[in-house]
Amino acid sequence: MEDDVLLHGSTDGAITGLLRLPDPLLAGRAKLGNYFAIVLFSMAMEGIAFFLTLFVQRSWHYSTMHTVLAFLPMTALLVACPRASDPLQRRFGTAR
Repeated sequence: MEDDVLLHGSTDGAITGLLRLPDPLLAGRAKLGNYFAIVLFSMAMEGIAFFLTLFVQRSWHYSTMHTVLAFLPMTALLVACPRASDPLQRRFGTAR
């Protein structure tokens, strides 16, 4: 390989280097936008969780343990919903 992808200084150079590989890790330009959207959404959700934790602790004066306990129902839903959605999609599908 001519250029070593890992030694590029910019993210743009690393992405274009990955797309030039014989078997690209990003599976072509068509999925590049999908991956970019997933990364942006994940970063936004992490930021929301962080600032919501700060808000609960500083504005509502919750202790650390109370904040953790307040977030447990949301965490349980984040774990349960993807597991429940797969059988529902198999049964009802997306085309109906």
